[in-house]
Amino acid sequence: MRLKPVNYYAIKNSYIMGMLYSEEDFSENFIQLLHFDGERQTGRSDIFPVDIETAVKALAKVGIMIDLKKIHEEKA
Repeated sequence: MRLKPVNYYAIKNSYIMGMLYSEEDFSENFIQLLHFDGERQTGRSDIFPVDIETAVKALAKVGIMIDLKKIHEEKA
């Protein structure tokens, strides 16, 4: 039996990818957006500061759950 991919919705020809840069304790966070056409990068934004709540929400969208309370307790 041969398996073939059937999820055609996952294939995108043009998309924007966000690169999030953070300190270990999330005290400083920055984002840069990259534009891709097919497999080729065709553009990039400047690097912008991002507040801690927005950074944590962006990571949660891709399944990375951050417990800020725990991070701040370990820091203290």
